[in-house]
Amino acid sequence: RRYQDLAATYGIQLWFEAFVDRAYDDSGRLTPRSVSGSSLTTIEQIEQQALMLIEEQAVISLSGQKIAIHADTLCIHGDGALSLPTAQVLSA
Repeated sequence: RRYQDLAATYGIQLWFEAFVDRAYDDSGRLTPRSVSGSSLTTIEQIEQQALMLIEEQAVISLSGQKIAIHADTLCIHGDGALSLPTAQVLSA
């Protein structure tokens, strides 16, 4: 909330981003890439996470907990092997 208040002070609209192809931990932070399972490896997993972010503003953490994530925009990591197929599936 602090960042939203600061942005509002300067008349800046703040948008929050979430990642469709990365796993989150139980605190709602991205799981470090050094952790096994930190990147989603199938289009089905990525599509499911994207839909959950859109419909429920939540993700399932790496440990299986449902975590609230406020997302105004969705990001696809361009360095992932599935970046192009992900963009194609999500834009359809």
